[in-house]
Amino acid sequence: MPHRLVIFLIAILSFTCRADKWVHHLPFGGVDNIAETSGRVYFSSLGALYAYDKKNRETITFFPKDYLNDIRVSGIYTVPSSDMCAVAYASGNIDIIRDNSSILNLPDIKTSRLTPRTISDITISPDLKTLYVTTGYGVVIFDLVKGEVREHTRSHDTPTTVTRQPINIPPSLGASCFSAAKGLSEVWIGNSSGISCYDLTSDVPVLTVGPIRPGEMSVSDINMLRFSDSGNLYIGSRGNSNVHINRNTGNIGRLCRLEADGTFRDLTPGRLTHLFEKKPYPSDSLFDLTFVREDPGNPAIHYAGSLLEGFYALDNKEEINHFYLDNTRFLDNWGVRVMDLAFDPRGGMWAYSEAPDDTPMIFYLPPLARENISTVTSRDWTPVDFTSGVISGRDCTAVMSASGRYIYSMGSADIYIYDTAGTSTLADDRGHWARTFVDASTAASLPVTRICSIMEDTADNSLWIGTDIGVLIAPRPWEVAEGTLHVIRPKVDRNNGTSLADYLLANERIYSIAADPLGNKWIATENSGAVHVSPDGSRILAVCTSANSPLPSDRINAVACAADGTVYFGTGYGLIEYQSDYRPGESDYSNISIYPNPVRPDYHGDIIIDGLVANSVINIIDSAGALVARLRSEGGRIRWNPANASRRLPSGIYYVIADSPECSGRTIGKIALVR
Repeated sequence: MPHRLVIFLIAILSFTCRADKWVHHLPFGGVDNIAETSGRVYFSSLGALYAYDKKNRETITFFPKDYLNDIRVSGIYTVPSSDMCAVAYASGNIDIIRDNSSILNLPDIKTSRLTPRTISDITISPDLKTLYVTTGYGVVIFDLVKGEVREHTRSHDTPTTVTRQPINIPPSLGASCFSAAKGLSEVWIGNSSGISCYDLTSDVPVLTVGPIRPGEMSVSDINMLRFSDSGNLYIGSRGNSNVHINRNTGNIGRLCRLEADGTFRDLTPGRLTHLFEKKPYPSDSLFDLTFVREDPGNPAIHYAGSLLEGFYALDNKEEINHFYLDNTRFLDNWGVRVMDLAFDPRGGMWAYSEAPDDTPMIFYLPPLARENISTVTSRDWTPVDFTSGVISGRDCTAVMSASGRYIYSMGSADIYIYDTAGTSTLADDRGHWARTFVDASTAASLPVTRICSIMEDTADNSLWIGTDIGVLIAPRPWEVAEGTLHVIRPKVDRNNGTSLADYLLANERIYSIAADPLGNKWIATENSGAVHVSPDGSRILAVCTSANSPLPSDRINAVACAADGTVYFGTGYGLIEYQSDYRPGESDYSNISIYPNPVRPDYHGDIIIDGLVANSVINIIDSAGALVARLRSEGGRIRWNPANASRRLPSGIYYVIADSPECSGRTIGKIALVR
């Protein structure tokens, strides 16, 4: 079936995602641009826009789609004595923002047929009526009163009306950019810590405001999301084989963590031991980040890999060991390329390295040595000899099975299954190499040229494989015969009265797969947004795209599901959190919560009932005993909107009655409706 028709069918099944269930976590990784108006200091970081309100002394975050008209800020321009700020985007779009938060969008350059649309400079006339924009194809002049283009010229000479004078900033302040609209007595500095205001009229700088840092979420182009056993979510700029090295920002990787308490912590290390490049790292960076793994015995310790530098053991940001040629059995392959780690139930560490041809790829560190990670030497490591000849190291992601017996690692177009036999000795281990994928229903070989993600379904131990031809499922992945893995291609019924079905996301590149608490799968795609499917992949439950949700792009690089049902999407524009209703059911009804309650006249949204037993039938009745609504919960939460009732419901008390295998006809709560 043609790819375009598959996408069309998915679009039919898509839904309008509720805005109140989404949170966009914008990144901060140091100040890129800073500009000052009379009431605010505007600054950007990693494409996100912020402002500091001088009078109210508060930081403002400008969210794409909720307020701004585009994503990825490229420049900020002001007339310092005015209340006007011009924000330029990488696309060529422009927003004019006033200190009263009014906004005017000027999309003409973005939509122009002329190229290149890159904006290199903007000048605002002193009377705030004219905007001069220098682009790759000439100067565009906007009438700000009418909000339209007045003229454009091929000349690149902008009529400059703002004088920019150089100021000597003390090197000790580490300024990446600055604004000195009021002279040396009030200089706003932007650096890796945020923005700060200094009085530079004396020999010693005097800090008057700050530093102000808008947040600790420090990764913009997110290509890796990984939950640890302790409940921490690690967020990185490296992904699976789809984006092995972040080509947009070079090879510099950033890393942060969402703690179990809901706070972010920037973990991007600085001052690391540098062996291969023989030059200092840029501050707060990790060269060629390949993975991050949390230590199973100590959540304070995590491991970060490098394409060239081996891998590091870090206690928060501080290096406690660096594993390279001198203290491992790794092999020199124009640098030491460690691509991922896996941990077995006994605490052993398995390091996957891209090695030279016909040499070991997997290296084992026993539990006792790992528990003293800062003192590990080369004698502690054991190479797994029979993995020689495996050439799939570079794009490797390693997944330890729920049983603790198998480690699945993917390559560019193959999968290696390592069998530990469930013991601590390596003598009884063996490996299987799946190089060919065969459709179990047709016995036909599948044209897989790229494997981008793998995930074990803990419900049945099957392996979900994200490829460039869609989703494949290996029911018993450890059964590999002569390098051939038999797989199932999930099919979605067309629901049009025929018996026809289509392969799930056929010919779509699948970057990441994650399971929610009910076993449903979230699938991150290259072009079709985030797709939510049933446990076996036969039903599409939802499709979230940039058109029907706050997702900033239809390319989703990574997805992860928390134990409470919250879903996290990694995009090129930050972290998107979706507060899904697919939450695990409770064992009883002792933790019921209903909100908002009471429901006041000015509230028109859903009423959320939390803490349900899975598969509950919920009846909502009025005080006279008449049935108002009947709902069914898959997990522990349902929503009810009184506006959907067959009649307008008057003020009063409405009773929530549950039917489930655990109880029948029990009142578990009341809803006060105020009209």
